[in-house]
Amino acid sequence: MADFDGMQEFLLNVDWYSVIYYNPSAAALWDAFIDVIRTTVDLFVPKRKRATQTNACKRKRYPRRLRKLTCKKRHLWRKLRSNKDDVVIRREYRDCVNEWQHQLKSFERKVENSVIESNDVGAFYKHVNKRLTYRRGIGALVDNDSNIVSSDSEKASLLNSYFASVGVIDDGLIPCCDGMNTECILDTVEFSASM
Repeated sequence: MADFDGMQEFLLNVDWYSVIYYNPSAAALWDAFIDVIRTTVDLFVPKRKRATQTNACKRKRYPRRLRKLTCKKRHLWRKLRSNKDDVVIRREYRDCVNEWQHQLKSFERKVENSVIESNDVGAFYKHVNKRLTYRRGIGALVDNDSNIVSSDSEKASLLNSYFASVGVIDDGLIPCCDGMNTECILDTVEFSASM
């Protein structure tokens, strides 16, 4: 169930005049509006995929413990949405989510280790290529003047200017680190297959 109160609060805080001002064409305004709506949905609607007939065959099969935790997490989410102020349900849901994330990471680690240990280059590339698909992951951003930035080029410029502002230009000087023993010098490093 979606958090409609949170959606309403988020949408009320959007500076719609800036959205209109910085997107004068109908197409740009529509893209900016859709970005804001998608960001809102991503933030306040729990994600649930429905398996189609073609996706059912490709769906990843998780261990039984992880599937049971997923069902429990869904059940607790529904209870939490209907009883938002219940601290006990909120704690149970949080604990369940933490356990689910731990189990999921453990499962993914096992899958990755099995790919590595198989010494199969094809399986390795198949595993890597599954994770290389382009996903439109950056929603609308807000610049220094509290304006919403939605086009890809504006987002890239905004992120570039931010990272450039927090970066440091290399002046070629090595900082002085007091208290460190710098007399120890490493001459060579050897690698062998036996290690």
